[in-house]
Amino acid sequence: MKKKPEISMYYLDGDPFVWQPKQLRADFEAMRRIGADSVCISVLESHTSDYPGKVALARSAGLKVYAIPSRVGGFFAGWPKVASLFAARHPEYLVLTRDGRFQDATAGSVCCPNQPAFRAWFLEWLEKLLDESGVDGVVYDEPKEAHVPCWCPACRKLCPDQDEAARVRFREASVAGLLGEACRLVKRSRPDRTNILFVMPDATGHFKTRILEQPELDYFGNDGPVCHQGEPEQTHQKTSLFDSVPAIFRLADQAGKKRFTLVETFSIHSGAMAELARNLPRVAEWQADLYAFYFYGTGNQEPERVMELSAEAIARIKG
Repeated sequence: MKKKPEISMYYLDGDPFVWQPKQLRADFEAMRRIGADSVCISVLESHTSDYPGKVALARSAGLKVYAIPSRVGGFFAGWPKVASLFAARHPEYLVLTRDGRFQDATAGSVCCPNQPAFRAWFLEWLEKLLDESGVDGVVYDEPKEAHVPCWCPACRKLCPDQDEAARVRFREASVAGLLGEACRLVKRSRPDRTNILFVMPDATGHFKTRILEQPELDYFGNDGPVCHQGEPEQTHQKTSLFDSVPAIFRLADQAGKKRFTLVETFSIHSGAMAELARNLPRVAEWQADLYAFYFYGTGNQEPERVMELSAEAIARIKG
């Protein structure tokens, strides 16, 4: 008999600089009431002092806890969308364009995985987080800018090929390699810890393949919306999960990884609520091993109704 899926709440802590245990406890207890088994909690590189306390509160509510290293070294997505302090202090470790400029990203610059000092710093930071917080695993949220070639001195030395496509493949392999090393560190620290990684739907096939080659990676998947996001007149939309999940899950199955999906229930206008109500129940059909839903995602015009619909979808998944 197939094991029932795990349900996790994606908790992109609204203000990581506020320490309010009473509110956190109430949030975690609310997650349990709607059927969550675990919670994914964001953590910034520059502010980890309260994190062990958050983990303890979640555990007291009966939840497993996965850390989301957010914007660490500019290397991941996550929340809040802030520039990496390490990257700002060490421009010599950043991804560079062919003409020597810093590579633009959605939240500041991105550190290069082929810079030994950055690799060492990141892995040390991660190990300390694991040791101090006792989390049950790590979520690697959309590794950033893997599709752009890097021309920093380290990459020029390691990959002398001047062909743009070859350098993109080299960078993708380098990013996947560092993530694989992080996964190994997590398993060495405690073998029962879980490694979860998801990519954007438009990640290249080569990058997905290199990620899936990492033996210590447990879950693979992607994120996306199930209804219109933003204002009604907003035409540009992310790829729907209904379009991306089948192919992503085939890749996970072929590589022997468990299936993960994060349903983007945020930035939902009142005009899209009927579409959300129609589509959320359908996510149960995907048969993911781990479903994640946002807990009061940002920018929803009807946040309570979004959570009600999420709870109904969770109940449907759990049968």
